[in-house]
Amino acid sequence: MPGADRRAELHRELAQEWRRLGSELVLLTQAISERLRVNSTDLQCLGILTSAGAMTAGELAERTGLTTGAVTGVVDRLEQATLVSRDRDPADRRRVIVRPLSDEELRRRAPELDAVFGSVAQGGAHADAAYTNDQLELVIDFLRRSHPVIQNQIASVRQGGGAAGDISAPLAGAASGRLVFSVGVSHVGIDAGAGVDELYRAHFEGTVPEIRVEDGTVTVRYRRFSLFEGRSRGSRFGLNPAIPWEIEIRGGVAACTADLRGLQLRGLEIKGGASELEIDLGAPTGMVPLRLIGGASKLTVRRPAGTALTLAVRGGISKLAMDGQEFGAIGGQVQLRSREHQGGADHYALELTGGASRLTVETR
Repeated sequence: MPGADRRAELHRELAQEWRRLGSELVLLTQAISERLRVNSTDLQCLGILTSAGAMTAGELAERTGLTTGAVTGVVDRLEQATLVSRDRDPADRRRVIVRPLSDEELRRRAPELDAVFGSVAQGGAHADAAYTNDQLELVIDFLRRSHPVIQNQIASVRQGGGAAGDISAPLAGAASGRLVFSVGVSHVGIDAGAGVDELYRAHFEGTVPEIRVEDGTVTVRYRRFSLFEGRSRGSRFGLNPAIPWEIEIRGGVAACTADLRGLQLRGLEIKGGASELEIDLGAPTGMVPLRLIGGASKLTVRRPAGTALTLAVRGGISKLAMDGQEFGAIGGQVQLRSREHQGGADHYALELTGGASRLTVETR
């Protein structure tokens, strides 16, 4: 068989064995759960804690895809079964660290569970006895390389993505929305492009991040975020225009084009600075804060004609243009208001901390 054909055949066999192994591991988990009279989800969470080590309940929720409420129930049951302990995080007393039992504690507190796990380990040792050390190292290397691949597939399947690079989530009765980039984003576009029954729809040209959805909040987390990724590896998020939204970017953004004209915006906050930021706004309802913390290289804000806006800058501006007026360089603190602002309730409050090289505020 030619080399290319043999390679393709091996890939097919490998995929078939992966599916078979996955099904058998599910059945094994169910069998152990029934034997020990525990919830299979609890057992899977215990397995994650045992392999990864102590973590917060929030981190466990991220790894499993469970809601924070469901994870609280899991930890309660595991603690009641004396399989984990909860301790206050010394760095942040508001957080709780969930710790699995050590091997010695497991043998002492849960001998039946330890016996089952020991039996599985013995079976594995018998199966790999025919392999040399070098061959076992190769198998271990393959499994380690497989972990991130499987984790990415889990994230994609959870979000119900269709074509590669496209992910969406149903509206599911959400009355409001919140889009959060938890560790920054390189190049991103945001608009009101989600379907009527969708909470959001996203398209990715490069790396697909982890995305969690809970109670209308969409949290986006890039594992290997870099502000210096090219535009060709950017993303676009379409949000549902029928509900009000808050948008938050933590960790900065290299370039962001936000066409928010079709959205009911409740607030926008960017922490960590921005290189290029272009925001097109719709009509505000009440006072809508726009906060940029960490400075900006080039910031452009457009709003509908007749819309009031206040501006507060801390850190100076190299070049400011507001509604046709050029101010040039201004040091220290700046406080301005548009001519439309007469003290009414409906207006944008733009706050910039850390200064800016070029700031343009205009109407269209």
